[in-house]
Amino acid sequence: MLAPATHAEGVGVKIAVVGATGLLGHHSARAIRVAGHELVLVHRPSSPIERLAYLQGECRTAELLDHDALTRALQGIDGVIFSAGYYPTRPRPWQDDVATALNLSNHFYAACQAAGVPASCTLARRSPCLAIRRARRGTKGFSMRACRAGATPIC
Repeated sequence: MLAPATHAEGVGVKIAVVGATGLLGHHSARAIRVAGHELVLVHRPSSPIERLAYLQGECRTAELLDHDALTRALQGIDGVIFSAGYYPTRPRPWQDDVATALNLSNHFYAACQAAGVPASCTLARRSPCLAIRRARRGTKGFSMRACRAGATPIC
């Protein structure tokens, strides 16, 4: 059962998840809420975001290739987790797939810079797990650290 978001243990921060409707993004969003932080779900207009209503996050809509919309969606964010995946719909040379994925990532980082987001983390299928720590009482901040695969993050 998901614990309710609370700031009783510290001052939470606003963390966005780009790609929250996917597997890794969904787990990241849950961890953010359990850790007591404010959650912002950045999603495509076509994403089934209603599945994540139980997380009680703020929803913002943006396409990765729409710089202005993505920059607006990331305004006022203290940190962002990028887990939006690129899924090819037809076989192509691997170089084309890598170029497309890099293009999407570059758009994401450009929007982060334009919005003044101070911290970002990219999660991919082969990444290590991510630990999102609770904010300490009286401080505004959070800690995202990678841990080796199979390790139990302490949130």
